[in-house]
Amino acid sequence: MDRRAIVMVLPVAVTLGAIFLLAQQDINGTEKLAWRVEQALVHVVPPTGKGEIGEPTWFGLTIRRLAHVAEFFALGLAVALALHMLAPARLALDPRVAYLAVCFVASLADELHKLFVPGRHFDTKDLLLDAAGYLLALALWQFAGLLT
Repeated sequence: MDRRAIVMVLPVAVTLGAIFLLAQQDINGTEKLAWRVEQALVHVVPPTGKGEIGEPTWFGLTIRRLAHVAEFFALGLAVALALHMLAPARLALDPRVAYLAVCFVASLADELHKLFVPGRHFDTKDLLLDAAGYLLALALWQFAGLLT
């Protein structure tokens, strides 16, 4: 495998691996991680509100919900980089369609994976938050003129 292919594939693989590992945590593990991140974040970015059980929220979203946006924003950037490096002429379809397909399939796989993790479940709201992340990344790449 040449260096260019590694640079294209590695960020996508690492990001997908991180998403898989986060989804693999049982409910206790994910709650503990969310609490630790939340405690660190409240000192940097003050919360804008409180959730149903009094947990801090930012723009109405808990840290666990914001994590979906962040994870799939990162995946979106990695996929966009790979597609940008792959000559658009070598793609059989519009790079934006390929981008959306890869990101949506990854999001769906993430939710399906949770069906097999104790205490976790498929959540359509998470699919929407994932989409917000990868659509935000797509908008950024489109604005920069790198994914056309």
